[in-house]
Amino acid sequence: MRKKTFLNLYSDQRTKIIESALKEFAEHDYNAASLNNIIAGLDVTKGSFYRYFEGKNDLYDFLVEYVTSKKFNYINEALNIKFGDFFEQFRCIITSYLKFDLTFPVYGRFLFNAKYFNNVSKSTANLYKMKSLLKKVISEALETGSLNSMFYLEFIYICIIKLAEGLETYISKLNSADGEKVISIRYRMPEFKRFL
Repeated sequence: MRKKTFLNLYSDQRTKIIESALKEFAEHDYNAASLNNIIAGLDVTKGSFYRYFEGKNDLYDFLVEYVTSKKFNYINEALNIKFGDFFEQFRCIITSYLKFDLTFPVYGRFLFNAKYFNNVSKSTANLYKMKSLLKKVISEALETGSLNSMFYLEFIYICIIKLAEGLETYISKLNSADGEKVISIRYRMPEFKRFL
């Protein structure tokens, strides 16, 4: 757990630490990421760094919580907009999901890497909240007849999550391969919306 000394830092100092750590964990998986690389970009010694976090895992757990909170808040707005049609709302949710990763490519790449690191599951409370809200939206659509009730809620939920994960994987690969592709895909959001 992050230490109180981290919270006592000036906002810009906290931001520098967070950005340096996110960059390292976005470029490398957990095992390959190095605290030395994170600290090298900061004006702190390794000893000072341990005044803020107990170690690499502590920092990583904090970052997962921090970024999932940002993503949850970003997407939550789309989950709470009421549409007459489930598919309009679905398009809004997926578009919001994609826009987050396009707007914050380091966050998106970090979360993509985090999914494959098993020790972070305890830190993903915000993702579980997001999934619960999505299930609620699906349930309401089933009740109102906006979705065909012959399909079970869990089946619809899994289909939506898998589509979102596929799109996230695609964007994550673009983010790591070529920044220009990410820029061009931003201009293709209307095509994504039509696809959905």
